[in-house]
Amino acid sequence: MNLEEAFDRYSEGVIALTKKLVSFPSINRPPLGKEGPCQKYIASWMQKVFDQVDIFEPDKVPGVLKHPSYWPGRDYNGRPNVVGVLKGQGKGRSLILNGHIDVVPDDPKPWMHKAFGGEIIGGKLYGRGSLDMKGGLAAAMMATKIIRKAGIKLSGDVILESVVDEEYAGANGTLACVVRGYKADAAISMEPTWMEIGTSMRSGRLYEFLTKGIAGMPVGGKDNVNPAYSISRIALGIEQFDYERNRNPVDDPVFKEIKRPQPAFVIKMKAGQVEPGGLIGIPDQAWLHTWIYGMPRTTESGLRQEVYDFFNRWINNDPILKANPPQINEHTRFLEGSVIPIDHPIVATVIESITKTTGETKKVKAVEVTGDNGILVNYGNTPTICLGPGGGDLHAADEYVNIDDLLALTKIYTHIIAEWCA
Repeated sequence: MNLEEAFDRYSEGVIALTKKLVSFPSINRPPLGKEGPCQKYIASWMQKVFDQVDIFEPDKVPGVLKHPSYWPGRDYNGRPNVVGVLKGQGKGRSLILNGHIDVVPDDPKPWMHKAFGGEIIGGKLYGRGSLDMKGGLAAAMMATKIIRKAGIKLSGDVILESVVDEEYAGANGTLACVVRGYKADAAISMEPTWMEIGTSMRSGRLYEFLTKGIAGMPVGGKDNVNPAYSISRIALGIEQFDYERNRNPVDDPVFKEIKRPQPAFVIKMKAGQVEPGGLIGIPDQAWLHTWIYGMPRTTESGLRQEVYDFFNRWINNDPILKANPPQINEHTRFLEGSVIPIDHPIVATVIESITKTTGETKKVKAVEVTGDNGILVNYGNTPTICLGPGGGDLHAADEYVNIDDLLALTKIYTHIIAEWCA
């Protein structure tokens, strides 16, 4: 059968496959994760489609523990990467399709739909990880199956990576693939992009601000220090930091249209015991976590300098903070950004494939999140774009992916593979 016939026969399988992947609660809670059962299923699926299937735990790859970008402290026992390879017939261009199988926890807020049920209602498939990013991974898996069923003879290799530990600034899964030798002429990350083409990805890091206090009740002349007052001023400082660094335009061509190209925001904040029955009194400490984005070319030292320069000024100008300054901790790895030229051949191939399959003409956009692209580009020397589905409630209750996007992406990925690796 030809490519179109294979697509017509097999493409709707992406819906059932996404539903199946969502049914696995592959939650990442550093240092542990529950990706194992889902990866076992994917390995079994790949063994029916790919010429080679490689299953390996990230920390077992020789040399990865000494790599400058390896982030220590994770436990990968029973959490393997799974990599499938369709071998090309000649010396054509190779392509990596990279997706992570881990998901964030299913949120304490009540869900209207089962977190791992894969319910389909009104053109939406609900479930944790449906959008980020099992839907995109399922579309890439089905695209490779369609290529195989159509009997397409490729010149270049197709490498499909289902990696663990991307969430919480993990990236060791993709790094282990690079160190193991998986590199290509181009790569596509299936992160959700709402069907847009992303060529530049932000950098970023999670910072912790910790303030100490003198606990107890302010009675009997005791000189208590309340850390909640200090941490609340740090929260206001983050808001001001966000405003100041985003009020001027940036020179990155694909980030120029973004209203807040490098935002900073509070993720979590706590003072004292908030649980029922906790102590009543001034807490002994308070803390907050803030995610701070940088531009794609921002370096680790450059972001650190920005943060410390601003908050040193902010603290010195506030008497309460100056009297009780916070401790600043870099709470995760620095996620490097990535940039590839908008005139790179893979971009042209993707634009052409989208136009051919959907009739739409797409322009390149900024990738407004961080992810594993920086690992692929900066250490794997593999030019990488993002192209994934749309949906809603990313990292929130009732996450969903658009079914029409899954079907369209399956066809788009199929054509990209056929054209790029021809």
